[in-house]
Amino acid sequence: MAIGFPTPVDPTRRYCFIDGSSLIYTLSDNHTELYGDAQLKIDWRSVLSGYDRVFFFDALPSKKKNESVEKHESRLAEKIDFHNSLSQIPGVHVREGVVKYRRKGGGQQKGVDVMLAVEALQQAMRGNVDEIVLIVSDLDFYPLLEALAQTRASTEIMYDPEKTATELIYSADYSSPVGLVQSLNWLTPPEDVDLALLKPYTPVVTQNFLDSENHLPIKIEDKKFWFFHDIKNHAYYGGIHGFVPSVASANKLIVIEQLEQNHKLPVGELRKAVAATAF
Repeated sequence: MAIGFPTPVDPTRRYCFIDGSSLIYTLSDNHTELYGDAQLKIDWRSVLSGYDRVFFFDALPSKKKNESVEKHESRLAEKIDFHNSLSQIPGVHVREGVVKYRRKGGGQQKGVDVMLAVEALQQAMRGNVDEIVLIVSDLDFYPLLEALAQTRASTEIMYDPEKTATELIYSADYSSPVGLVQSLNWLTPPEDVDLALLKPYTPVVTQNFLDSENHLPIKIEDKKFWFFHDIKNHAYYGGIHGFVPSVASANKLIVIEQLEQNHKLPVGELRKAVAATAF
């Protein structure tokens, strides 16, 4: 009789720490780029999946100046309901700070950044975690990443490419932007949108097409990119000469962003170059 051996289990512990307010702002901006004025719907189960534990840090709103008690209580109840819905997801822990309002500058979260930094560092120093993913964009988290580099835990930062300083990005072991491509997986599209056409895909591009004068050439360093807008089929195409595959999508910004990631260009560099053209 054969003796069976148990299948090896990956012992790696992966924790995620999220600056909730920052992420919501980022996804809201990306939602507008993708879907215009449609109602914002975030698929939180997709955002929070893939981790052993998730720590979601967000602030409860305090009362604004001249705000009625009823309106403040309504906002507070809405935020608490949101936090409770996240807490019901297995492995998700919500940590609450508070928002203080000033006469100038609007609301400012209090305690959230410090709470996140302390808990992430404690988990790493106790040896509870092997991989730490930080979904943050504020340069205030730079000291945290420097401190985590002194532990055995590896770090990855997922960040807003429009708002995050390079010093913060480079201080992590790994990094990836929460851009339009990532947001396609985390946002629920309006019912009239075909998500399959928005997601970047690999089109069939012939040599005759590449030799055509209809595509737009752009050169960055030693790379020669090309772009084409297929008006008839409502699609945008992009690629690089001498390299396959190319990229296509119904949204030109997705094509540009995917090419930046594929060819390891600084975030936004290709977008700026294309913005100066008629593509």
